[in-house]
Amino acid sequence: MNSLCSLLLVVLPAVIPSAPDGAGDATAAKEPEPVRVLTWHGDVIVGFIDVDAVRVATKYGVLTVPIAEVRSIELAARLSEEERAAIEDEIEALRNAEEPEARQRCRQAIVDAGSLALDVLREAAANAIDGKDADELRQALGDLIETIIELEPEARTTHDTVVARRFTITGEVELDSVGMRSSYGALRLARRDVERITIGTGPGRGGSDRLLVIKTWTDVSGEYANVSEILRGTRARLDEFESTSAPDFRRRLKRCGAVLLPEFESSNEQLSVLATECSRDLVRFVREGGVVISCGGTANLQFLSASRLLSCSGSSNSSTATVVKKHAIVRGVPSTIPYANATFPIRVQSAARMTALATAQDGGIVVGLSRLGEGAVVYCGWDYYASEEPHRRVLANAVRWATRR
Repeated sequence: MNSLCSLLLVVLPAVIPSAPDGAGDATAAKEPEPVRVLTWHGDVIVGFIDVDAVRVATKYGVLTVPIAEVRSIELAARLSEEERAAIEDEIEALRNAEEPEARQRCRQAIVDAGSLALDVLREAAANAIDGKDADELRQALGDLIETIIELEPEARTTHDTVVARRFTITGEVELDSVGMRSSYGALRLARRDVERITIGTGPGRGGSDRLLVIKTWTDVSGEYANVSEILRGTRARLDEFESTSAPDFRRRLKRCGAVLLPEFESSNEQLSVLATECSRDLVRFVREGGVVISCGGTANLQFLSASRLLSCSGSSNSSTATVVKKHAIVRGVPSTIPYANATFPIRVQSAARMTALATAQDGGIVVGLSRLGEGAVVYCGWDYYASEEPHRRVLANAVRWATRR
């Protein structure tokens, strides 16, 4: 990385000013580009921001970058004053607690804060007054730091990143708020709620041909082998996940555009834990433009519900499925899809509706599409233990649509 890329930002004014006269004349005449704002809550908002330029202060001077030259702004998660005070209170309670149950409660509250608590823990350890109690407190805080790092090895960065057309700068950007104009009116987002600002409205993950396939809980010689055969014809770049580690899954999730859940042979605690611990990551992944495709299976439905992607339950089995809506996922599929053992129609209870593309005789969804933010959840309701051309075409279509959209 060249020296310009490694410049460190200093704290900026609360409001980013417009570019000075003459700055960015080449881009001033252009129409402002819409932006996509991703919040830490997983919301995706599209509109126009009230920023003309990003002013970057470095130890070498001040750079003024027209917003038309900026591709994205990553804002690191920060603790609010209330959240910091709550962690400090838990540290103090841990120091004074005598009962093992009380100490464990304090530890758990701090661990739940995740990597954002690390700086507070390190400050508390450094400021502990010498003495036996201080030694015990430093040991306890050190144990908590190790636990958090083990659970969240890719700690959320404390630095912001500004990506421009010609360079990238990492440091701190301080904003009180971000003003936006959307189709529904004016908005003002608190800086601490904003995770990323992307210039332009292309999907954050759409178009990636890398497909993350969860292999861990599958029947490798049965359904998984049959699904793998179908995937070979899609030209998607496959990345097989064979671990049970939530941190590993989060890391792999960042590098793909779609996730495939083959039929899980059986539900177990590890599968449920992964779905629950990674639920926030999966929901954000889809909201950013990623696609999750699930084959049919009882454990698959449990995974979808536990991950908060889709609240659904199984419907009765059916001999055939009928295509009820045109879509690229059912392109080239006959209007009546033959029975395949096993077929898993579903009914969706969540507020995030699923559009039925093919239904069973009782109305259960066999092939469905649920939009979430800029991405989607696709359901292909067969386990692929035995399948015919229409079933294989549906899955292949879904993968192609997810990795090339």
